[in-house]
Amino acid sequence: MNFKDTYIDAPLYEEDSIIKHYYDAEMPSRYNSNFMLFKHMPTLAQFQYYEQKQLDFHQTHQMKHRRFLFPENQQLPTALLAYIEAQHYVVGSLELYAMLPIEFNGSSFNEEVVVQYVDDALFPSFLAFQYMIDLTYGEIFATEKQHLLKKQFNDSSIQFVVALLDGQIVGSLLLFLTADTVELDSFVIIDSMQRRGIGSTMQQFVMNQHTEQTILLVADGEDTPREMYAKQGYHYCSAWHEIVFVPKE
Repeated sequence: MNFKDTYIDAPLYEEDSIIKHYYDAEMPSRYNSNFMLFKHMPTLAQFQYYEQKQLDFHQTHQMKHRRFLFPENQQLPTALLAYIEAQHYVVGSLELYAMLPIEFNGSSFNEEVVVQYVDDALFPSFLAFQYMIDLTYGEIFATEKQHLLKKQFNDSSIQFVVALLDGQIVGSLLLFLTADTVELDSFVIIDSMQRRGIGSTMQQFVMNQHTEQTILLVADGEDTPREMYAKQGYHYCSAWHEIVFVPKE
């Protein structure tokens, strides 16, 4: 498995021989919706060209950030990395993990919670829960995200899963579905319910529902509990370098 098997949750705006440019007019504050992906490792001159192009585009559309993804499993060339660091980008990575449902080994489970798909009746409560979670990134982002969630809810290739305790949502998970894969995304458990087996219970629900598909998980390379993923049965597959620049207020 590699990142070509994963879902890019953003509209493709334009493409050429070097980059894919993603832009979502309804989510300008969401970094994951507005970025450029290099198909091949750029030279410094090529990067500077597309850096300026993205800067001009984002300024025109009132976006302050810049974000780039580079070809997977390739190190940034020395000159390019030196330039990126000099420009005060934050350099990070995304890691792809995969496993078969039969391999899942949850460390503990919570029999008090009810795990289910989000249906029409539950969707308003789900939106309210997500708004509360997304307020961490500001009201503008949280409001924009509501429009994205409504669009995703009507997409047959996307499903929402929630964990309920006494009828209240305490965790949520988004699934991107293909015939061969199920990708776990936007996994959230509220702080007061952490370390109580809810995450394992939600994952086991997914494994039981999708026994014939490969389970994918994309994680932040700088904040990835690799040992936990390994114990659960996930296998490391690939990594993407990413850089993000956000000007100081």
